[in-house]
Amino acid sequence: MYRLKQTIKQKSGRENFSQTVKVEKILKGNRTFLKYDEMLNGETVPVILSIEDDVVRIMRSGPVTMKFQFVKGKLTDTVYETVAGRHRFKVYTTEVKTAEDEVFISYKLFENDEILGHYKYHLKKEA
Repeated sequence: MYRLKQTIKQKSGRENFSQTVKVEKILKGNRTFLKYDEMLNGETVPVILSIEDDVVRIMRSGPVTMKFQFVKGKLTDTVYETVAGRHRFKVYTTEVKTAEDEVFISYKLFENDEILGHYKYHLKKEA
């Protein structure tokens, strides 16, 4: 089992989310995939993490569909789709750390050049 912790810091305040998830680890070539189901606003959302060298991608599908790409020091584009509509965001990654059983990402999210918030994602295997 893994512990998933996410922190969102926006103008309206700070929110912390934590849950235990069962992760399936798949190795394909020089890429590692971590698959799990996340609870998001009462809905189960399938998540796939793709880890390759210095690039981490988080893909969610279901009530929320998104594909974020994280590269330290880089600005990347992404589309986030919900029942409320489609949004285009830019993601600036300040930190990416990957280890055998741990992934940590710190990033800023922008929409129309306006910062929406600072986010932290931490997935770590429990002892």
